[in-house]
This record gives sequence, C-alpha cells and structure tokens, in this order.
Amino acid sequence: YEVKIDKPLKEEDKIELEKGVDLKEGRTLPCEIASLDATKTYLQITVWEGRYHLLKRIFGKFHYTVLSIKRIALGPLRLGDLKSGEWKPLSREEVEALKTALKLR
Repeated sequence: YEVKIDKPLKEEDKIELEKGVDLKEGRTLPCEIASLDATKTYLQITVWEGRYHLLKRIFGKFHYTVLSIKRIALGPLRLGDLKSGEWKPLSREEVEALKTALKLR
C-alpha cells in the first residue's frame, strides 16, 4: 500500500509498527515500511494479512491519522498504470501467478 499520514513517522514508531501491533483481536503480523518522501508522511507499507481497517488501526495506535490509502499490489498482481475505477482482464500469466500464490497449483 501507499499511505499518507498526518505527520512524520518517527523512527521508533516505525520499528514498533514493523514488529507487529496488538489489536483487540490479536497481534498483527510483522510488516515492512519504507518512506517515499523526505517528510516521512508518504509511506509504502507491505502487509501479509487483511483485517478490517488494518492500516488505520495500526497507525492509530501510535497517534497517526491515515489521510489516504492506495493498494498498489495484491500478492503477485500489481496495479501498474491503472487509474482509479479502471480495470483490465487478467492475463494468463497473472492468473497462473495468482493460483501459485494461493497454492491452487
């Protein structure tokens, strides 16, 4: 995901977020966070699970407000240059990569 937050991400918060966060339904899996700009408010975050409002909730635990979220990938599938609301049929290679990722092959 590409995420915009309301204030710069502190290094100590980044380290703790990457370890996983305790939520009421249990601890999240570790994630990876990279800053996409010098202000440290535009981030790329890689997560390996899907939970209700996951990004808003984990950043909220550290008193950050998520201003925007853009999913740039889902497993082996990449958004690429598709604009909001656009779609395209999956190629045969993309379908096979998805089946492999889901262990359907």
